[in-house]
Amino acid sequence: MTRRDLRVAAAGKEPDRRLTQRVVQRNRLYVLFPGIVLALAVLVTLWEILCVNVGGPERSQWPWRLQILDLQSGTTLSTVLGALLFARMQYAQTIRPALGWGVSSNQSLDAVPFALRRDRMWVVFFYNGGAGVAVVRSVDFKVCITGDDQAEADWRGYIDVFEMLEASGLVRGRDFLLSDNGAGLPLVPNTRREESTMLAAFGSDALRKVLRFDIRIRVRDGVGDVHERVLDVVDRIRRVSPTQIDTTRADGPGEG
Repeated sequence: MTRRDLRVAAAGKEPDRRLTQRVVQRNRLYVLFPGIVLALAVLVTLWEILCVNVGGPERSQWPWRLQILDLQSGTTLSTVLGALLFARMQYAQTIRPALGWGVSSNQSLDAVPFALRRDRMWVVFFYNGGAGVAVVRSVDFKVCITGDDQAEADWRGYIDVFEMLEASGLVRGRDFLLSDNGAGLPLVPNTRREESTMLAAFGSDALRKVLRFDIRIRVRDGVGDVHERVLDVVDRIRRVSPTQIDTTRADGPGEG
């Protein structure tokens, strides 16, 4: 049993499937089209097998005389297409990106701007630990400020979230920082934290006012499949350092 499983068992609940990496779209050219052709080839092969077993004069009558491919050609086509789809599936698994992320204190990341290197700052970093290069397709945010209804929170773009945080009284560069890592950003294979991509950073005032901050990242891999990972940022920060968060929330504005 892994450490993650032990933590889940200790918490007495199953992990949220919404937060695990998943494929939300397959490349239709290399999956849907060959799959349709394979299904048709299998149907034709089954039809030819059925017709072969119909003997006598009935074989020359309709619909048994209908022939699209002979039995050998249908079998060969089905085998080739099946092997093609299987090879594609294996290759996609080999170069599959592994989207990882974490939360760290500002003192441990040299990439954090100097203005954010204060006490009780938490930095969200993101990396691709898989074997293949991935390209960011979209980055969306779901934010809930104190007093808002979390059930009504919707996915928003970078500009909308930036304006929402500033409207709540937070100051960019002092209380929070958002990295505009949008579509087209390449994510090369990387497992070193110091080379990870910084997504956001939060100070004490931000953690007091922001009840929920989720980031949804979608990337496209080398075979055209789209992978999605949802990061529950505020919840992760609470789990990483719950004592410090409680202290932070007890402090007044400007503390820390």
